[in-house]
Amino acid sequence: RSSDLWQLGEHGEWGKYTNWEMGTRVPLFFRAPGMNTAGQRTSALVEYVDIFPSLADAAGLPVPVQCRSNETTCTEGISFLPLTVEPSRKWKTAAFSQYPRPSMRGTLAQRRYCGEESNPQYCDTMGYTMRTDEYRYTEVLNKYLSVWLT
Repeated sequence: RSSDLWQLGEHGEWGKYTNWEMGTRVPLFFRAPGMNTAGQRTSALVEYVDIFPSLADAAGLPVPVQCRSNETTCTEGISFLPLTVEPSRKWKTAAFSQYPRPSMRGTLAQRRYCGEESNPQYCDTMGYTMRTDEYRYTEVLNKYLSVWLT
């Protein structure tokens, strides 16, 4: 297993950008002044969207509200600072990830990347994953073919 999360043939993939466990699970190291639990681990599920509210919370800044409808400054994450006080506490029951996948149409060069600089006609597929402490469910939806991989 590579330390930079590249898949070298697992699931028939050759790359980093997938919804599989190897592509979405990353270590998170966090330290803030005054932490009494430095060096401890937690098995709690934390998402990238939790980093901003956690940093704001640790800095003593107002934590943005949860996004609901028309807020101008909001977040979909929650501060994980309570985990730094009590790493074994009950936390989220699931973590979610989403990643655009290249189309099966076009040449390999045309569909190589599905990012902001890509041609959207070759990025018609989206992968969604829900991870709990025991299970992972991944579904890849194609806007033309309906579900093609679960």
